[in-house]
Amino acid sequence: INDQDTTDFEKALQFCMKFPNKKVVCLGALGGFADHAIHNLTLLLRYSLHLDLCLLNPTSEGREWIFKLHSHTRICTPVNSLISFFP
Repeated sequence: INDQDTTDFEKALQFCMKFPNKKVVCLGALGGFADHAIHNLTLLLRYSLHLDLCLLNPTSEGREWIFKLHSHTRICTPVNSLISFFP
């Protein structure tokens, strides 16, 4: 691919734009370096405007699902689940 101004993750999201009615679950987007994780979170926000997109981050304590909250978002979790929000 000639485009060297975007990351491989962003190229994958651009490809997913061809399938706007599909749910996109991204694995491994937060591993590695902090700057990559922060950039991937900004891509989540940008591409969530066009895709049903979430990140799945496996941890030693379970799984973290990361997604953009929309004006009407319903979250159903088991009792005592930890939920975090950031602006």
